Amino acid sequence: MGDMAKIFWSGRSQAVRLPKEYRFEGTEVKIRREGSRVILTPADVDYTVEDIGLDVSRGIEELRALIEEGEDESGDAELDMQQIIREARARYDARKKD
Repeated sequence: MGDMAKIFWSGRSQAVRLPKEYRFEGTEVKIRREGSRVILTPADVDYTVEDIGLDVSRGIEELRALIEEGEDESGDAELDMQQIIREARARYDARKKD
């Protein structure tokens, strides 16, 4: 399991106290949700090719888990992986426009 951070309230907003090694430069971060995860990225950093790789890797891991559990709905893992890559590319292109 990874490091832990404290959650607290600041007025009516929920906040997270990040450990020193996770602190950001500047005053803002980009935020996005991936399932139950909340991802913070420095505001001045664009969605990168590495991000696409991470998205594809996560998608492949999820697909493998579904196959192992016998829940691959399409029955065709290769088509599913192609779809994962297309979706990651679309997210990259959308973020690049922002």
